Amino acid sequence: MEMNLKNLFYLMLLTIMLPGIARSQSNTQYTNFGQFVQDPNVGARNAGLANANIAEYHDITSMYENPATIAFLGSPSIVFNHLQGSVRQTQENLAFPILYGQNQMLAFSAQVFNFGELVQSNTRGWRFGMEYDLAYAHKVTSTLSLGGLAAFQRGVVSGYNQVTAASYDIGLDYVPSGGFSYGLTFSNLGTGVNFPNGETLAVQTALPRTIGIGATMRFPSTESILNPFLIISMATEKTFNPAQNFYRGAIEYIPVSFLSLRFGYVAGAGYNEPTFGIGLHTFPVALDVALYEVREVGSTQPILQVSLSTELW
Repeated sequence: MEMNLKNLFYLMLLTIMLPGIARSQSNTQYTNFGQFVQDPNVGARNAGLANANIAEYHDITSMYENPATIAFLGSPSIVFNHLQGSVRQTQENLAFPILYGQNQMLAFSAQVFNFGELVQSNTRGWRFGMEYDLAYAHKVTSTLSLGGLAAFQRGVVSGYNQVTAASYDIGLDYVPSGGFSYGLTFSNLGTGVNFPNGETLAVQTALPRTIGIGATMRFPSTESILNPFLIISMATEKTFNPAQNFYRGAIEYIPVSFLSLRFGYVAGAGYNEPTFGIGLHTFPVALDVALYEVREVGSTQPILQVSLSTELW
């Protein structure tokens, strides 16, 4: 298979020299899913690839990995996403473009989180959250795009209180050729809604600011990336408060045009977990499924995520 050795060298250098200084919005297999009104992953394909694909554009949910990537989408899509953590912990998401042009895209997403009923002594209250996201990306040149995402959250404990929060992500995506792309993200700049364990009220809390950098290789390495059969993504990220480093890697194998098989791995800060995914697609509809775990306090929780998407044109 054809490969640009110079680009491959840069990719390898990128992934080994920055661990100490480097989702994305999806920062967190290490965040307690039952506490934060912030999904650990949005989009089953992203989840199946362990969120290592911050340099890659695929569908509208790519805005959660790196908002700059959506400027490169060849065709906009609508995506409905369902996440099942337990019987009482679910999340629904709907994402779609508002404005689409040759060099730019404006996208909107709405999410509803259900954290179940709070039962503590004689205290009862239903815990849920909502989030509205607006992402914009613009191509500065034919190979470079900049983008940002603003997230507005609301958390409610019925009968007790409600709080609001806002956070922001910014990103850069560089695509020098059809076979390689590179991404840089600064995310969780702001506050989120938290449901602390053992507490009745929802609270506003500072999110762990994160810087991430990653790269993606596609094979065959040609100017056309419409029909690759192998995609390899790697990313490293550093969070602040708490200070932690995470390393992500993923591979997607496309044996036939309608089937994708995915495997990812996350390591760092005492956390080592695989992710698995599968995709079925026949134009213009795609179905993606992912299985993985997120960290709870003192344990892990299995997660099933399903995405259904359709291209608009």
